[in-house]
Amino acid sequence: MTVALRRPPQPVVRKWSLAVRGGWSHAITMPGVTRDMIDRFVHDITVAANTGAYLWAVTLAA
Repeated sequence: MTVALRRPPQPVVRKWSLAVRGGWSHAITMPGVTRDMIDRFVHDITVAANTGAYLWAVTLAA
């Protein structure tokens, strides 16, 4: 699954090694990505959004 979202703050980009282009970023789940990893990623994005550092929009592609 590929998740496209507005580019998060740089610390989140670095921590999760997100691909970025312009104002957008994407993450691709691959074999070996656990639910815990996804939960931690969503937590980091949510914290950034709740601090006002990030407004996000998400697009899912299977």
